[in-house]
Amino acid sequence: MDNNIRKISLNDDFSSLKNIIPISFYFNNQWYSLTKTTKLSDLLINLSQKLYIMDSIKFKRLPKETATESNGTLHFKIAFDYRVLKEPFKLENTSLFIDLGLSPLELQSLLKQILVIYKLDKTPFFIKIKDMPPTKLVRDELYTNSNKTKHIHNKDKITDNWYGSSYHYTYLSKKENDSRRLNKRCIHYHKENNYCSYRFGKCMGSSHCSGYKE
Repeated sequence: MDNNIRKISLNDDFSSLKNIIPISFYFNNQWYSLTKTTKLSDLLINLSQKLYIMDSIKFKRLPKETATESNGTLHFKIAFDYRVLKEPFKLENTSLFIDLGLSPLELQSLLKQILVIYKLDKTPFFIKIKDMPPTKLVRDELYTNSNKTKHIHNKDKITDNWYGSSYHYTYLSKKENDSRRLNKRCIHYHKENNYCSYRFGKCMGSSHCSGYKE
């Protein structure tokens, strides 16, 4: 068994969860594998889809029942309106959005609330996670003919003083015949909140976006 894989429950300290990826979770007396996951919030996507199938009526009440109030303002983690969430993700075949921009502690609190609402808080809930080593620093810089001289002499490999491993600078060059992309010209871009309707989340830039369309 991989020594980097461990099992945690909702009673453990989520604030210490750094550099981990979720592998699977135990819910409703069954283990579910997670594939193509890179962060803890991917667990919320998978679990939410299963909860919606179990009882869609209860799930549609979650926006109100899991909202917290601060200074007279409601803070939503699940909502019908994506604009009230930090990093909205639309659940498949539903009109609901969940917030992927949650800290580990916020996610832990939300999971506990949901299990209480579904009356599953007395059943075991575990998550298998894999501890990942800190990633090595690789800085990529996009440049064109107008700034090719910038950092041009920094391509030599240097030693990472933290881990004793090497890292390097890599560069991406823009093709001469590429037309300039501006996110404000993309049909999926919403300027008022920097939202991308293609990704169902924050616009990450138009330069190399596969969904860019004018």
